[in-house]
Amino acid sequence: MQIETSALPGAPAAAGDLVVVAAVYLAGYVALLATSTSVVSYFLERWTGTDLSAGVDADQRDTGRVIGKCENVLVLTLVFVGAYTALGLVFAAKSLVRREDMTSGDTTWYLAGTLVNFTYSIVVGVVTSVAAATLPTIV
Repeated sequence: MQIETSALPGAPAAAGDLVVVAAVYLAGYVALLATSTSVVSYFLERWTGTDLSAGVDADQRDTGRVIGKCENVLVLTLVFVGAYTALGLVFAAKSLVRREDMTSGDTTWYLAGTLVNFTYSIVVGVVTSVAAATLPTIV
């Protein structure tokens, strides 16, 4: 019988291994925050065939980026702790906050951007979690 000695189930008990796992999780945050804007822009521009920055003022674009980055951090954290059902709460909260955007124009940008960003964040979270769980056995 093996006794779990770490705070996280399945996490290694040795301090050195915990540092490596923490570095993997941190790398997941950095990678997601550094690439999510480009990924979302790429897919939206590819699907619509238009330049996303055309017709959008700088304040609106910057606000969308900040909201997207906050969304990335929330979604990634929820994936890391395994709270997949809470993702619906984040999606609903964002919909409530941005309800004016949904009623005053084309909701395609809002919905498609949110779904691409959520999907990308979940994929990065799952890949990072798998890497963190298997890395100590590799090292």
